[in-house]
Amino acid sequence: MSKSKDKIMPWVDALPNVQSTDFQVRREQIEAMITEADELVKQAEELRGRAYFATLKLEACAKGEWSLQVVEQAKRSVGC
Repeated sequence: MSKSKDKIMPWVDALPNVQSTDFQVRREQIEAMITEADELVKQAEELRGRAYFATLKLEACAKGEWSLQVVEQAKRSVGC
């Protein structure tokens, strides 16, 4: 369903007298949750990418303040 414009659970529309129930509205609420989840995943991926590049920048700055040997030794001392 995600990344698609197709309705989820299309069979709901084929239920007898479904218009007199709240099933279609409930299905639309589920579709909205899926759409929101897709957007949150996209935002998380973008944030993760920015964080990764920030770590590279911070490490480069550390190597500007301390020698490469000192930085690498510190990384090894904590298991990196």
